[in-house]
Amino acid sequence: MEKKLKDYLRKRNPQALRFLVKVKQQWRKKKLQQQFKAIQVRSDAGDAALLDKATHDCLFDFEWYNSRSLHQFGDASSAFADYCRKSQYSNVSPSAKFDTEDYMRRNLDVYFSGIGALEHYLYAGQKEGREIHSVKPLWQPSQSLPIDLADNSYKNMQIALCLHIYYKDFIGRFATLLKSLPIKVDIYVSVAHPTWVEEVHSVFGRCPEAREIHCAVSTNRGRNFGPLLVEFSERLKHYDLVGHLHSKKSLYSGREQTQWSDYLNEYLLGDAGVIRGILQLFAHNDDLGMFFPTSYWLMPSWVNHWTMNKQAARHYLEKWNIALEEDFLAYPVGGMFWARPAALQQLFDQAWSYSDFPEEPLANDGSELHALERLLPLLVKHNGYKPFFYHPPTGQFTLDKGYIYTQYHQPLSEYANQLHNADIASFDLFDTLLQRRYYQPDYAKLKVGQLLFGAGIVPSAQQFVKERNQAEFECRQSRQFSGDVGLVEVYQHLAATIDLPAEPDAMAELEFEMDLEECQPKEEVLALFNSLIEGGKKVLLISDTYYSAAQIERLLYHIGARHPDQIWVSSENGLRKDNGSLWRELAGKTVDKGIKVAHIGDNVVADAQIPGDFGFQSLHILNPIDKWQAMGLPGGLAHDEMQEPEIKKWGRLICANGRYPLLKY
Repeated sequence: MEKKLKDYLRKRNPQALRFLVKVKQQWRKKKLQQQFKAIQVRSDAGDAALLDKATHDCLFDFEWYNSRSLHQFGDASSAFADYCRKSQYSNVSPSAKFDTEDYMRRNLDVYFSGIGALEHYLYAGQKEGREIHSVKPLWQPSQSLPIDLADNSYKNMQIALCLHIYYKDFIGRFATLLKSLPIKVDIYVSVAHPTWVEEVHSVFGRCPEAREIHCAVSTNRGRNFGPLLVEFSERLKHYDLVGHLHSKKSLYSGREQTQWSDYLNEYLLGDAGVIRGILQLFAHNDDLGMFFPTSYWLMPSWVNHWTMNKQAARHYLEKWNIALEEDFLAYPVGGMFWARPAALQQLFDQAWSYSDFPEEPLANDGSELHALERLLPLLVKHNGYKPFFYHPPTGQFTLDKGYIYTQYHQPLSEYANQLHNADIASFDLFDTLLQRRYYQPDYAKLKVGQLLFGAGIVPSAQQFVKERNQAEFECRQSRQFSGDVGLVEVYQHLAATIDLPAEPDAMAELEFEMDLEECQPKEEVLALFNSLIEGGKKVLLISDTYYSAAQIERLLYHIGARHPDQIWVSSENGLRKDNGSLWRELAGKTVDKGIKVAHIGDNVVADAQIPGDFGFQSLHILNPIDKWQAMGLPGGLAHDEMQEPEIKKWGRLICANGRYPLLKY
């Protein structure tokens, strides 16, 4: 009944629909606030009845939980209290029969309320009919690093803890976390205001874990990295080990959100078992250079990706002589870590000033600071060390970086459900609905070049590809990289330097035909696309391409795709996904009017990150080369590889493996 009413209002009175949605959200928010207060009162009072109920229903298993914790609890009560605290921000589960992460993902209202998962279910969710599921890890480490918590040889290490405090209340928060340290450390604190210096010395001075305390007033430039490197790098580089944390919070959803920060603080400093394990592993393994926990579990699937930051990283990559190999990478998301200064030698050896960092305000992504946190583990490996991680759901330390693909270990049906539930479903085309037989997107250009080489027009097919791509670049440059260009325009420009054997429009058609011949359907995603259209869902096709809408229609027919409600191609409307202009235009017609649009595509930036910024629900899938690398398969194909034997050797394998766009579930 509710769905029918929504559909009716969406067509007849969108304003009334938005009003009703807002009223429902406010009602749910008020109800959750009431639940939160009730649960908080019970928790503060130490509700033994809750533990009894959880145990009786087999939703809390003391031995199971203890086996996945590095802090061995002596009784069920203390273990349950530990779980209830962590479940507000961590994806640890209380038993094999209750998946905390699954419950929070299905009930984001509970997550944002700050109520623990199992607490909410037992007090309210069970009565409301909310589903629970058994634990089924999307990913678990293929190997673990053994530790002996009784070993305390790390006590001979000289250790510094560097804290950047932008929010004053973190002075007390960090001081409380120090209680988990099994060793005295030197504390280096940078603060945003000079009036906080006295409080820093007073609060940390009462901590028995603090040996020496150094405090500096920082400039609001460089975020957490600026103070670390400008104020303290010269002194920190002489320690055996340095921990770096900073105050982090988000203010939205009606209450302070600290879950991401709490997660990082817990597994970098707060959990006594984990911190002992960190120190012991560093003490016994000279090749370990950096530690951080696996990325926060509620971050987007693509968070462990370079996204928009490669250009900002160029300076450092050239300076440190580091080459980029993959787009996905394990790095300390949030910029907090433990590291040997020797593993980051180049960073600590440099003389820094605040002017070395960009001024505020910074964009959400693409700055030098976003690039720097991604560069840290690359520098660690460049210096001969290894990064290692802690995975809270399994309670294991590991070198296995496969966690960066965790959210891709799920069936396509999960994506299908979200597309079905949206008002409009939007699809990318290339490497989403279809792929080239040999993966290489420039292979059609190479085949045109081979024809021209055979006719004696160009010195080599590879040279033609270079000139063809240069012509496209110059066309875009002439427009100051605004809008887009069409394929005929590219060949018109190319005709000025190459004596083409046919008119530009005929040459453009030849390249398209060559590409059409290579295109094959990605059956599973195509079946989803067709089923949505057949079911009456409004479906859009969106592509950044120099092909025309008519050519895109021919491609769709070629792979057996149904005709969508609308086709958006950048060559005709001048709007592109990758610069946000298309999403801004489309948001004005949909999202801004309360219409929910879910988009699926393979490009992290153009199909996931940017539409997400505009309020679209973005569903990212792996393109063939990313999936190849995610599976750790040997060999591969460089994007600019233009040798036909190599293209045919690797391209077919990459595409066969990548046809299904997710990992084994």
